[in-house]
Amino acid sequence: MKKVICCIFLILAACAPKPTALPATATSAPVTFTSTVAASATDTLTPLPTDTATLPPTETASPTPRLAIHSGDASRLVRINQLTHPDVRSLVFFPDSTWLLIASGNTSRGNFLASLWWPDQNQKYDLASAVGIVWEAAFSPDGRWVAYAIDNQSNSIRGYVVDLASKTQLATLLGDGTAYSLAFSPDGTRLALGGLGAYPNGAIWIYDTKTWEMINNFPVTGQVVDDLVFPPDGTILYSSGNDGAIRAWNTADGTLVSHFTFKAQANRIALSPDGSLLASTYCTKNDPDGCTKGGVVIWHVPDGKMLKTFNDIAISVAFSPDGSLLGTGGGSHDSFVRFRYTATWDEVGQVATLADSLAFSPDGRLLATADYEMVTIWAIQ
Repeated sequence: MKKVICCIFLILAACAPKPTALPATATSAPVTFTSTVAASATDTLTPLPTDTATLPPTETASPTPRLAIHSGDASRLVRINQLTHPDVRSLVFFPDSTWLLIASGNTSRGNFLASLWWPDQNQKYDLASAVGIVWEAAFSPDGRWVAYAIDNQSNSIRGYVVDLASKTQLATLLGDGTAYSLAFSPDGTRLALGGLGAYPNGAIWIYDTKTWEMINNFPVTGQVVDDLVFPPDGTILYSSGNDGAIRAWNTADGTLVSHFTFKAQANRIALSPDGSLLASTYCTKNDPDGCTKGGVVIWHVPDGKMLKTFNDIAISVAFSPDGSLLGTGGGSHDSFVRFRYTATWDEVGQVATLADSLAFSPDGRLLATADYEMVTIWAIQ
């Protein structure tokens, strides 16, 4: 189930109290990497057994040489590796394009994990388990940290931060509300978490990455925040969610700068590398298997003008690192990844696969997709 479905269940539940300031946190017990899945039932990040494997990622790591995916060869993608990994919620590559960070979880299975997988070397490590679904995980821009946004039923923890080099947990991000999304600022000085505050309103919580204390709290009226993204200069933060609005926030003081609205449930958003284009997915009708009617909207950020709409029932979206391609992924009712050339918006390729999540590697040579049970890596033949 996607975040929007789970949000509906939360809305039916008892209202959560408003978020409170995060107290200062102390460095806690070491967190180690292991290939063994172990879920925690407590409100603490439980270290897993020590593993003797080399700590990823390493300074000597280098990607396997491959062609970059571009508009002229997007139709030549083939599967090069697959990993069985159920209930994936988000995917993102390490800045050097080696490791793939996988957020996952399902309440019925208890597999609340953030995992690292290096497809070229076929290595996998699970970070310490969480106390609820890890809706999204992200690397800091310099690759030093991994942050989780978690669905904690007790409403006492919004997320975790783990230092990769020292294997230590830097912070437990305490507070009321439920986090579904997160994003580091481009300079790495702030971490934004978004989600449900006090029903029916959402919230965005901003943390200082020097102290991991919460330094700001933006109330988001009438929206459960499903996605967050910073532009390259970091002065604005974009949020999207179940009310269909895409909001632009001034990160310095939390004032609302502008908003774009097209249809209900603006679930996922992506910015082009230069920050000039924003792509958003929307859904106007669902059944038990997911979205049955929806599409994709392209916005021109400087003036808020809507440039294009597509009728793909997309539930994931991403721009290629060079900005020349837009990739959209669909679920069970539209099981294709489609690529469009952003200069003309013509479709230039597609692959038949479910893609609840998708991510381009920063060097443009790989595409990762995830369905309900499998993560797939694609490359040019």
